Amino acid sequence: MLNGWLRALDPTSPRGDRAGRWALALSLAVAIGCALPALFQAFSGPYVVQDDARQHVFWMQRWLHPDRFPNDLMADYFQSVAPWGYQGLYRLGSILGLDPMVFNKLLPIGLGTLTTFLCFQVVWQLLPVPLAAFSACVFLNQNLWIADDLVSGVPVAFIYPLFFLFLKGWLGRSPWQLFSAIGLLAGFYPHGVLLGSSLIGLDLIWRTWLIAQRSPFQVRSLLKTLWNQRRLELSLLIFSGLVLLPFLGKSSQYGPVLTAAEAKTFWAQFFQVEPAWAYWFKHRRTGLIPIDWWEIDFAFPQIILTLLFPILWWQRDRFPLAQTTRSSLVFVPQLLIVSGAWFTVAHLLLFRLHLPNRYSEHSLRIVVAILGAIALSWLVQKAWQWAKSRPPNTKLSNSKAKGLVLLITGFLLIYPFTFPGFPATQYEIGNHPQLYEFFQNQPVTIRIASTTRETDNLPSFAQRSIVVGPGFTMRYHRRYATELLQRATDLIVGQYTPNPDRLREILNRYSVDFWLLDRADFDPNQLQKMGWVRWFRASPQEPLAIAHRQAIEQLRRGEVPVMQTLLDRCQQFTDQSLVVLNGNCLRSSL
Repeated sequence: MLNGWLRALDPTSPRGDRAGRWALALSLAVAIGCALPALFQAFSGPYVVQDDARQHVFWMQRWLHPDRFPNDLMADYFQSVAPWGYQGLYRLGSILGLDPMVFNKLLPIGLGTLTTFLCFQVVWQLLPVPLAAFSACVFLNQNLWIADDLVSGVPVAFIYPLFFLFLKGWLGRSPWQLFSAIGLLAGFYPHGVLLGSSLIGLDLIWRTWLIAQRSPFQVRSLLKTLWNQRRLELSLLIFSGLVLLPFLGKSSQYGPVLTAAEAKTFWAQFFQVEPAWAYWFKHRRTGLIPIDWWEIDFAFPQIILTLLFPILWWQRDRFPLAQTTRSSLVFVPQLLIVSGAWFTVAHLLLFRLHLPNRYSEHSLRIVVAILGAIALSWLVQKAWQWAKSRPPNTKLSNSKAKGLVLLITGFLLIYPFTFPGFPATQYEIGNHPQLYEFFQNQPVTIRIASTTRETDNLPSFAQRSIVVGPGFTMRYHRRYATELLQRATDLIVGQYTPNPDRLREILNRYSVDFWLLDRADFDPNQLQKMGWVRWFRASPQEPLAIAHRQAIEQLRRGEVPVMQTLLDRCQQFTDQSLVVLNGNCLRSSL
């Protein structure tokens, strides 16, 4: 089949259309093939949840069971920041009878297939040959499934299909596709509207400059010409501004967004990155380049091919297929420019525009898929012509040369699928089913306190509220950030205090019904290793870190926490590593 595609590199070939259909079918098969392992893992047991879904989906149980998570700070917060389109899609699923957690597991295969279809269409508009479109889809799926954005099914997962829809509309100048894409991006991932509208604006500035060169100093004539020739672009910019207005004017009940100065107090470790350059280029949330590229040492063939593309473009007269590549490819450097600009602005206005990497990471994944595929097609066609020209009786004959070209091409396309951990899913598997069942049998109004990592799983697996959990620490609003840190500090204090009155105060403040402990919690060496402070990114000067150090010192001095003395009396559930204490028993025993 690849042999046939190579013969069809000439888009005027009579085999081109048929080969194109096969290329599209195989591209969709690749997308489904990448998604199936994740789908099987997602349904491999009753207690499996994607990492990000534990924060962004759990609260949707309220739609099926309105009594779930009453007065729950974290459920209320994540519901308040969820985009309206994202909420609407999951709400539709729940109306159709789909549990939000089940719907979340089904979404990735659909999103991946749709993204692949649109990617194929975009590349076909740039270079209508099967190998280019298929390679782009393969490269894109490799990039999507080495990260956990698409598989998460949360708002970030929608940037890829919707932005490819935008690019398809932009290349084809399709008004309905462009307006639909911008409207949907506003509803699912507003960062994409900023990128798309800026791409339109940059192109409009360039076109305006060209018009101005023809009629200098005639402002009225310039504006008239601009409106007549660029009415679609101007309308799209106006529409983009309108759909972004609700976000610009939206206030949160959790206070204003943290400033960079405030974040250095609440998220001190967020900024403490060594070496310093890594904060700008390698950081998971503030780095320019996707973190997973660093983790694989940039061993993606499409990255190397993309870096080669400027050289190939400079020497494009040597590549016959370059003459078939359409000039609309100019959107790629424009996209890189606007992505870099918004990345910089997001750093200057840190957290007000969310996270800086949101403006560069997704664009880079899209760009390397497209440019890598086009570069590969140019090179393969040139190599194929060379192979065909080889004399049959030489050491490297015509057939051997063709086989070598096929082998190298196949290796470049297949090699990344062999990376360890591919596809990356970040599915969390619950290891304490009896614990979840125990809490499920308790009233829906209960609240659970704990400093264990298992706390993060309880809202998803037990559908019960927690006081605070380390997985809910992505906090961007002042009131929410303050409350989370206070709760985390109080739980450390309550768990290790030798003062019964202090423990009673904390139990009552948070209406704790159950307290979940790890059996190793009262070992000072294990407590020192505990990630509670690290999970909440607390600096050594913050009350949380101070409370943690004091607890370790108390245990080493032999001071017994009052909670430890009540383990046997108030224990209501236990397994090999965890113990659940009854809150009412704790209160009555103090």
